[in-house]
Amino acid sequence: MSIKLGALAFSALWLFVFSLPWERSIAVPVVGSIGSLFGLVAFAMGFLSLFSKQGLRLRVPSLLVLTAAAFTLWSFLSYFWSIAPTASFNRSQTYAQLLLVTFLVWQLCRNNKQLRALLQAYVWGAYVSCASIMASFILGLSFANSGRYSGLSGDNPNWIAITLALGIPIAWHLASMYRNAWLSWINFFYLPTSLLAIGLTASRGGFINALVGMSLILFSFRSLSLTRKAFLLFLIPIGIYGVLNTVPPENLTRLSEASAEISEGDMTSRGAIWAAGLRIIAERPWLGYGIGSFSTAVASELGSAMNAHNSFISIMAELGVVGIMLFVLLFLLSVLPFFLPNTSDRWFYLVLWASLITANIPAAWEYNKITWVLLSLMTTRKALVVAVPLLAPSSTPTQPPQPLTASSQIH
Repeated sequence: MSIKLGALAFSALWLFVFSLPWERSIAVPVVGSIGSLFGLVAFAMGFLSLFSKQGLRLRVPSLLVLTAAAFTLWSFLSYFWSIAPTASFNRSQTYAQLLLVTFLVWQLCRNNKQLRALLQAYVWGAYVSCASIMASFILGLSFANSGRYSGLSGDNPNWIAITLALGIPIAWHLASMYRNAWLSWINFFYLPTSLLAIGLTASRGGFINALVGMSLILFSFRSLSLTRKAFLLFLIPIGIYGVLNTVPPENLTRLSEASAEISEGDMTSRGAIWAAGLRIIAERPWLGYGIGSFSTAVASELGSAMNAHNSFISIMAELGVVGIMLFVLLFLLSVLPFFLPNTSDRWFYLVLWASLITANIPAAWEYNKITWVLLSLMTTRKALVVAVPLLAPSSTPTQPPQPLTASSQIH
């Protein structure tokens, strides 16, 4: 019974990850989005699958899961000193849901085959977004008549461009490791497809993130077979030609200004918001203003409520020193195991981690499902855990790790 439920639960988790890049396209009453609906189904099935005749089959919690729990608790506590209690209560509920997502991924994704399946689900979902963007371009349905395209849902171009950019290192990694030629070519083809879609969004943040993701090619190109190298050398110039001749000139001009935006520290007027955020942090550094309260706190500085457009500044302003330490720890715990010796796929996970950092700088993605899911997936490959050998690879899924003893050695 639990085996069948486990398979169903993982299938629901696969659908949840698949829906993440396009979840805003379909609104669902009560729960909000199609992604939230799939998440609820996955958690319900996942919770039931943990029970067996032998009792509760819980995996030893990783430090990431425990840190996520501490961060969520601190978010709830901030309600009591928040300057925007309603916003804090609502945001705390969001973090509680993200904690369940983190727990769910850790419990259900227990081996490398399942990890590959979930990473592939994200790429398939990103393909859906690419198709939606190209359809809106063909139909002439630009975002707010701006000449920027974000799909038939009319979603924010910056948000959707970043989701596509995060798929680039994932697709390259999968293409490089698959023995199945069809799956390999499908993932390789995602690179020019996503670059074309990002070009149509004219998102500078998404374009920068895409460049970070494509850096993985430099670190792993030599390991490819001669056939795949030849295919890529043929595909890349065709992809560049397609982008330059399809994306509207004004969108290309906007993307070309990305380097100037970075050097001037403005990032489409985000510099002023960040400066205001740093000023309010200086006034209340220890506890912050309460989770979800950044826009309220910064209104007196900017004259109106504004989103932080930076996860780290947002968390520091809302949750103070403790909050930002826990949030940064989430990122550190996901990447530290890949600095240890004899770690395969190191460059993929380091680049994916860098892409996530890059995504959280020009956007407030601290409460975005994608941030939490990708960090969680990284730890299913290798994770730091409590009271067990410090490095717990996901390739030992069903056997509970043995506790550390005085003679245990960490390799």
